[in-house]
Amino acid sequence: MDEDLYGNAAGSFSTFSDGSSTDSKSAAGKAALLNMISTYKNSMRLGIMTYKLAASGVNSYYLHGSPYFASYEPKSYCPVPPDACVAYCITGNTDNQTTCRNSCQAQNASFDETYRDELLTNYAASSAQRKTYCGLVYPKTQRITNPTDTSNYIYYKQALPFYDSSNDGTAFCYSGSYNANESTPWDSYSCYTNKTGTNDTSSNYSSSLFSGAFSPTDSDYALGYQDFGRRLSWWYVGRTWFNNSSPGIGYLKVPVAEADNSTQLTALNNQVAALTETQYMACSSSDKNTCSYIVNAGLTPTEGTFNSALQYFQGTFSQGGTSYATPIQYSCQRNYIIYVTDGAPSTDSSGNTNTTANLMPNVISKITSLRNITVSGNNYDVKTYVVGLGLTDTDKMYLDNMSIAGGTDYNGHAYYVDNLTAMQESLNTIFSDILNKAASGTSASVLADKGKQGANILQAAFYPLETYNNDNLTWSGHLYNFWLYNTTKAQNIREETLPKDYRLNVVKDKIINFTFTSGQLVIERYNSYDNGSATSTTPVSTTTLDNVTNIWEAGSLLFNRTDNETTSDRRMIYVYDNSTVTGSTTALTEFTTANKSVFQPYMGKATLLSATSNFDDVIKYIRGTDKQGLRPRTITIGSTTGTWKLGDIIYSTPLLETYDNYTVVYAGGNDGMLHAFELGMLSKSNLGTNEVAALTGNSADFGKELWGFIPRNSLPYLRYLADPKYCHLYYADLQSYVYKPTTSQKILIGGMRLGGACGYPASDSNIVYPPNDTCTSSTATDGSCVGLSSYYALDITNPTVPKFLWEFSHPNLGFSLSGPAVIKSSSGTYVMFLNGPQSYTGYSAQNLQYFVIKLNSNMTRDMTFNSSTGYYIKDFGSSLQNAYGGRLFTTGLDMNGDGYTDYVVFGYVMGANSTSGLKGGLINVWTGGGNPLNGCNGTCSSWSNCWNVDQNFFTGGFANRPVTSKITIGKCFYSTTGLYYVFGGSGRYMTVNDTSFGTDQIFGIPMTGCQANGCCGNVNSANSNADACAKATSGDYRAWSKNLCDAYTAGTGSSSSSCYDATTSYLAERDISDPTLDSTQNIVLFATTRPSSNLCSFGGASRAWSLNCATGQALTDNCTAALSVKNPQGTLFLQLSTAQIKQLGVSSSFNNSDGSSGWFQGITPESAPPFVSPGGSKIGAKIHWIER
Repeated sequence: MDEDLYGNAAGSFSTFSDGSSTDSKSAAGKAALLNMISTYKNSMRLGIMTYKLAASGVNSYYLHGSPYFASYEPKSYCPVPPDACVAYCITGNTDNQTTCRNSCQAQNASFDETYRDELLTNYAASSAQRKTYCGLVYPKTQRITNPTDTSNYIYYKQALPFYDSSNDGTAFCYSGSYNANESTPWDSYSCYTNKTGTNDTSSNYSSSLFSGAFSPTDSDYALGYQDFGRRLSWWYVGRTWFNNSSPGIGYLKVPVAEADNSTQLTALNNQVAALTETQYMACSSSDKNTCSYIVNAGLTPTEGTFNSALQYFQGTFSQGGTSYATPIQYSCQRNYIIYVTDGAPSTDSSGNTNTTANLMPNVISKITSLRNITVSGNNYDVKTYVVGLGLTDTDKMYLDNMSIAGGTDYNGHAYYVDNLTAMQESLNTIFSDILNKAASGTSASVLADKGKQGANILQAAFYPLETYNNDNLTWSGHLYNFWLYNTTKAQNIREETLPKDYRLNVVKDKIINFTFTSGQLVIERYNSYDNGSATSTTPVSTTTLDNVTNIWEAGSLLFNRTDNETTSDRRMIYVYDNSTVTGSTTALTEFTTANKSVFQPYMGKATLLSATSNFDDVIKYIRGTDKQGLRPRTITIGSTTGTWKLGDIIYSTPLLETYDNYTVVYAGGNDGMLHAFELGMLSKSNLGTNEVAALTGNSADFGKELWGFIPRNSLPYLRYLADPKYCHLYYADLQSYVYKPTTSQKILIGGMRLGGACGYPASDSNIVYPPNDTCTSSTATDGSCVGLSSYYALDITNPTVPKFLWEFSHPNLGFSLSGPAVIKSSSGTYVMFLNGPQSYTGYSAQNLQYFVIKLNSNMTRDMTFNSSTGYYIKDFGSSLQNAYGGRLFTTGLDMNGDGYTDYVVFGYVMGANSTSGLKGGLINVWTGGGNPLNGCNGTCSSWSNCWNVDQNFFTGGFANRPVTSKITIGKCFYSTTGLYYVFGGSGRYMTVNDTSFGTDQIFGIPMTGCQANGCCGNVNSANSNADACAKATSGDYRAWSKNLCDAYTAGTGSSSSSCYDATTSYLAERDISDPTLDSTQNIVLFATTRPSSNLCSFGGASRAWSLNCATGQALTDNCTAALSVKNPQGTLFLQLSTAQIKQLGVSSSFNNSDGSSGWFQGITPESAPPFVSPGGSKIGAKIHWIER
C-alpha cells in the first residue's frame, strides 16, 4: 500500500508535509472507505480487519521510489501501449509486433519495440518467466525528469518502494556483472549520485555512493520480481513504517458493530482517516497493530487473514488474550467480507514467503470455507467481494479467482480501480449490492397499503428485488385488484378465478387467505358455498402473491404497454410548465424529449450518471425506455420482453374516486410520479346465477394508466432512478387526499413524504439537503430552490384531463409528512401543513411550526395572502423545539354543522434531535374565527377574526408522549353523551432506536365543554379506562387510555400477560397507525406495533384493538346500558409489512378482557386499517374503506 495506483512509491499517508497529495493506494482506499462508512452507517453493521504486523521490529524508515529495469533510452518509452505489446514480448508474434510498433510510434516516434531488457530475451518465448517480466517491465510506460540531467528522462514501468533506515536521496545503480536470470545470490550493483545522457551503457555515471546487492520486499514477492534488471534508480519519497516479514494472520482492528453508534463510528473513522506524513508517523506504540489508525508494513498474508476472518465468523477467534464472539447475531443475517488489496498474496498463514501461484490454492480454500459455516446450529454463506487497486494483469487473474470463489464476481471478474473516483464507485456498487441482497433476503414482499371500492380490494406491493427468469428487477411496484365479498354471513377476499369474466361469482371465484408461514407469504385458496363461506378449513391449493389470478394488476399492464412519445397511445406524463396560468390544462406539459426545454433547468446534471448521459436518456428512462449503462429494468415474462415501468408504492395508499362512467385509482410511486389508473365501474345489473357484482366498461382499459404527474420538486432526483448504483429514494410517496369543495368538484392534494429534501438550518450534517445544481441556496423562499420536499394540488374533477393548481414547498417545511388539513372558514378556504422531520431517521432541528396557505374560489393559491408572501407560518417557539408534526389528512371538526371548520387537533414529536426519550403531545387549534394571521385574545366568547392555539387543552399522561399518527375526531354515543371524542395513540418508529419518554398509549378524549365559538374547558382525564366507565354511570364522561407493552426480553414476565413471548425480545409497543372510528356502532379500532431488535422477526409483531369508543373497554364489557355496544359486526382488514392481510371479525377475533387481538408478524402501515361493516346478502353495492 506504499504505492500509488500506477505502482510508484507514494507512502501510506494522504498528504506530504508540504500539503501535496500522495495519490497512494492506501490513501485512495481509506478515503473511499471513509466515504462509504459515512454513507452506509445507518444501514449496516461494520468492522475492520487488517493484516497483522509483527509485534516488534516495525520501524520508522525512509521510502524511496525505485524503478526496476530502468532505461534512459527514449526508444524504450510508450506511454499507452496496446495489449499487443506485452503479447509480442511474450511470444514474439509478428502481427502483435506490428500493432505494438504502429501504436507506440504514433505516441513516440523514436520507440523501438525490439529494444527490450536482457532478461526478457534470455528466457524462451512463452516461458513462465517471460510472461511475468513482460507484464512487469515492458514497455516503459512512465517517465520522470532525470534530476541530474533535466533535459532527459528516466523511463520505467513501475517505481516500486525501496526502503532504508536513512534518506538516500537520489541514486543511479548499474550492475556490471549482471546475470540475466532469476537466481541467487542477488546481482551486485554500483550506485552513484549522478547519471547523464540517454544511453543505457555503464558510461556517464559519477560520484560513487556504494556497491552492494538488493533483496525483494513485499510488493516484489507479490508481483513476482526475483530480479531487478541491469539498471535501477531511486529517489526519496517520504517517511513510512517498514518490516519485511509477517506473522501470517489477520488483526481485528474494529470488531463488527452497529456503525451508527458514536463509539463504533469514531473507531471506524479513525482507522481510515486521512493523515499527513507527520500524523502517520506519530504512533508511539511498540506494537503498531494497536495504533489508532491502520499502519501498512510487512508482507501480504492473504491466506492467514481469511483464516482469521473464518475464525471470527465462527466465534473461535482470539487476539491479545481476548476471545471474540461471532459477529453473527441473527439466523437470517447476511454476512459479507469486502477485501481491498493492492496486490496478490506473498506469504502463507505461517508467514513464509512464496509465489502467488503457489499460495493461491490455500487462499481459495479459505474463501470457499467461508461460504459454508455453522454458528449455533445455523448455516451461513459469507460471501467475499474483492477490490484490487492498481494491479498488474497477472494479479488481476488471481483476484478474479478469489472473487469467483467468494460468490461475488461480476462476469467472472473482481472489482478493479485505478483512481479514487473508481474506488468510490466500486465500493458504492458493492455496498448497494449488499443492501439489495439484505432487503430481499430478510423481507417478504411488503404490502404498502390497500383501498376498497364496492366489491374490489386494491393491494399495492413492492419488491426491493425480484427475479424474472435470470433478470433481476429492483424496486418494482405492483397494484393488484381483487374481489371483496361482503355480507352478514361472510366477508372474504376473492381472486378472479380463470377464465376471467370480470364478474364476482361466489361459487367460481375462490376465496383467498393471506398467511405468513416460515418467513414467506403464502396465499391459500378455498372453494366456496353459494352463501359465501368456505367449503372446508383446508385450502384446495396454495400459491404466491404473483400467481394469484387478479382482476387486473397495473404494473403488468404498464409493462405490456410500449411507449412512444408521438403515438396516440403514449403514456401521458405531465409536469407543471412554470406558467402563471394555474387551474387549467395549459399549465401542464407532457414530459417528453420534445418539451424538455420547459423542465430541463430543474433536472440537474444528467452527466452525473455517466459522462455520456443526457436529458433525453433520463426522460426516456422515466417514460419506460431502458438504455445500456443505466439501471436495467428490462425483463422477460413469458414470451414478452419489455421494461418494467411501475416503481415501488410504499406509503401512498391507493385512493379511489368514483365518476359517472368508472372509478379511478390514484397512487404515488417512487418512480417519480403520481399515477392515475382506471379501475372500471362496478355494477349489479344483468347478473347471472351466483354472481353478485360485475366490472363493466371496456375490459381493455381496466387497470390502464390514464396519466402520471411529476411534481417539480421531484425533477432533480429523476436522474438517480436511472443510476445503475441506485439504492432507493422516495419521490411521490405520500398518501393522496381528496377535498370536495362542491358536490361536483374534486381536488387532490398529494405530497412527497420523505421525498425531496429540506433547507433549514443551512449547515447541519444530520439534515437531508437538495442537490446544489438545482438549489443554489437551500434557504431560498422565492421558488428558486428546486428539490425541497413539497405538496401539490390537482383538480381531478375530470379524471382524464387533470388541471394543475399549485405546488408548495418551503425551507422550513422539512419533509412533507403530515399531509393536509383543509380548513373552510367564513374568510375563505385554507390548507394547513405541519413541519416534518429533516432526515430519514426523524431528526428535527426546528421548533414545531404549522404552515397555512389560502386558496381562491377555483382552488388555486391566493398569492396575495399575508402581504403577498402567499403563506403564513406559526412557530411554536423554544417550548416545542427539535419538533415536528404528526399526520393530518382532515377537514377538521365542524361542531355546529355550519359548514365551517371549528377545530383541528394534531399530534407532534418533541426532542427529535435524539431517538431516545421522545416527548410530544396534542395541540388543539380553533379555526372558527376565520383569519389565521391573528391570534385570539381576551375571553373566548368574544373571539372573532382569529385562530386560537391551545397547547394545554389535553392534560392526560399521553400529553408527554410523541404522537405521529393522525388524530381522529368523531361522534361517540352521541345520542347519550352529546360529545365528540378525540382518538389517537402515541409512539414513533423511524429507527430501531426510537423510544418514548414514557409508556406509549392509545386513548379516547371527550371534547367536554367545547363549543363552536372556541370556548373549551380543560379535558378531564381518568386514571384508567375503568375509571372512565365508573364516572360515565353518572354522566361524567372522562378521557380513557390504555398502556401498551414496554420493551420486553424474551421469556421474562408473566406468561399470562398479553406482552409475554417465550422466544423473541421486542422494543416497546407503539401506535404508528391512524385509528378507525365507526360512529354508527360506537366502535374505535387501533393497530399497534412492537418492533423487534431481532431482524429475523420480520420487523416485529402487531395487533389490533376493537374498543368501546366511550370507555376504551372491550366491546363485550357493559359499562352502562346507554354506553354498551350492541351486536357489533364487521371485519378489520389489518395489513402488515409481510404482505399478509389479517381479517379480524369484531365479534370473534378480539379478547373479551381488554379488546386486543392476538399478535401477528410484521409492522402496521401509517394509514388506518380499513373496517368493513357487512352489507346485505349477495349484493354488489359499493362498500368504502373507512379512510379517516
